[in-house]
Amino acid sequence: MLKIEIITPIGLSWIISGESISLPGVLGRFQILSKHLPILSNLSEGQIVIKGISSATKKNIDDLESLSITEASFHIVDGFIDMKKDVVTVLGNVDFLN
Repeated sequence: MLKIEIITPIGLSWIISGESISLPGVLGRFQILSKHLPILSNLSEGQIVIKGISSATKKNIDDLESLSITEASFHIVDGFIDMKKDVVTVLGNVDFLN
């Protein structure tokens, strides 16, 4: 299981536990699963899809909100991804789609 943190210019926005994340890389889409080798990559504009979600927490300005979803999609304009030891950190201009 991956721990996925989505950080926007306003700070930490999402903490999600999921089975996989698919991202728009500069050279094309790629997917990360549990036990993936460490990776640091630029992201281009496109859709981020997280599947197999067991927990999702949205951080609002003053509180945390837990959501019951199994899949989530986000739109990213640009950013970076860092992954090591099953922790995926996405930094960028990201908006929640569903």
